[in-house]
Amino acid sequence: MTQPTNPCHTCRRRRVKCDLSVPFCQKCVRNGRECLGYGEKLFIWNRGLASRGKLMGKTYSFDQKKPPLPSTRPLPGSVHVPYTNAPMYPILTDPHLQGLDTTSQYYMYYFGSKVCNELVLYNNPMHNPFNTLISRTSEFEILRHITAAIAAIHLSRTELLSRINTTDVDSSQKSDFYVDEQLSSEKLLWHPLKDPYRDALREKQKALHLLAKAMKYPKTYADVAFMCVLLFVKFELMHPESTESHVHLQGARTLLDISSLSEDAKIFGVKAYRNSVLSDHIIYDVMEHTLIPSRPWDQALSSALIPILESLEISRHLPCPLEFIQMALKFRKLLRQNTDSGEAIRCESEEINSLVECFASFDIPGWAYSFLKVPWCESCPTDSSVKVHVGEAQKMAYCIFTIRVANVSNQADRIDHYISQMIKHLSLVPPEEPLYKTTSWPTFIAGLESNNQDVLDWSLSRLRLMRRLLPWGYIERVVRILKTVKRGDGQDGMRGLIQGNWTQGLRMALENYPIVL
Repeated sequence: MTQPTNPCHTCRRRRVKCDLSVPFCQKCVRNGRECLGYGEKLFIWNRGLASRGKLMGKTYSFDQKKPPLPSTRPLPGSVHVPYTNAPMYPILTDPHLQGLDTTSQYYMYYFGSKVCNELVLYNNPMHNPFNTLISRTSEFEILRHITAAIAAIHLSRTELLSRINTTDVDSSQKSDFYVDEQLSSEKLLWHPLKDPYRDALREKQKALHLLAKAMKYPKTYADVAFMCVLLFVKFELMHPESTESHVHLQGARTLLDISSLSEDAKIFGVKAYRNSVLSDHIIYDVMEHTLIPSRPWDQALSSALIPILESLEISRHLPCPLEFIQMALKFRKLLRQNTDSGEAIRCESEEINSLVECFASFDIPGWAYSFLKVPWCESCPTDSSVKVHVGEAQKMAYCIFTIRVANVSNQADRIDHYISQMIKHLSLVPPEEPLYKTTSWPTFIAGLESNNQDVLDWSLSRLRLMRRLLPWGYIERVVRILKTVKRGDGQDGMRGLIQGNWTQGLRMALENYPIVL
């Protein structure tokens, strides 16, 4: 939805400042007034046109009582503010939201104005494929319900964080829930809804029911079903206690095998959105099967998806160079060849060293500055130097992850160097940068790998700040996993797993959860 520049007609008549909210002014709602909508002119239909009979073609007026003259109410002192009892007219509603109740309209507004910003690296309305989903909700009921569910769970999480008070939990739990003391003094989030969390569960259930119906005709509704399944993954990532994202990812893999999911989507507008979120799917798939190589793996399917990412239009959704994904695929294949019946992995150190060197020698500055030649990057708010720091941090994280998963020994000095470089680059990415939200993975690796308590505290503090800026449940889960695996406090049956390599504890913690970069 386009953000209005002029106040609504109700606030204009009242001569008060409008908050410019869409689809209706929140100031009017809070004061119990009907918002007349936006626009340069307010159209009031007061004259009709006869279409038949002797008066055909002539206009006539409806009987309408004249509104009373403005009256004044005295205020303390000598100030008098005119009070007008003007008639109210129906709100002008977005055509895509016609027929929806007020709650659904608000969730569509919230999805378009808040959630869409967090689903892409850069929020450019002209290049954000998630913005187009709202216009498709009038055609597909399942799409409307799942977008409303995502908006509701996001709103619920935001409201929860805004209502946290330091007196609600004891000091031992405080570090899990608080970024700093300012969080408790923030203004509570206002919205016209009674229970967003209950709404989220109800909308999700409706979407699941419609998805089951759509899957009875996979050839016909494959594109829409695939769109919704990937949105279900987003929903589960926002829910801190959910473990169902793995189920939806498996469903997405099944749908990718259907021939109707081809280069030319049958529904206009679906292809751009579908391809944009495939990058997330590929990252989840590759990283999951690299950490747990014994799981079933469709090498041909994952390799076939890589060409989709080679387009610059799609690559802008990746937080790291495409070559990293390709090298991770190579690493996954190498692990599969050297994995025995259990989880023990035996790889030749020369092969791993060669792969790590490929990661470490990659030209991150060249990759970052190459985006300056792309037209859509002209409107990106991020400086190229910030992209360099994010890319370097991701590169160090991939190097450490490769060494640890392959269980290569005698790499302490090398890993210490990677950790120091990773922390240095992460420290140069400020929270106000859009790419800050893509640094959870290297921050997590730094906390896992370092034996320095200060580094662990720094990682936890950075993740909590990220959760404050990005109220997704998976970040809260990452904080819990980091504390559990690192300190071995016995939760989730992982006591003692921090001795030596942390990958075994991480496998248990992420058994039904994707790795989010």
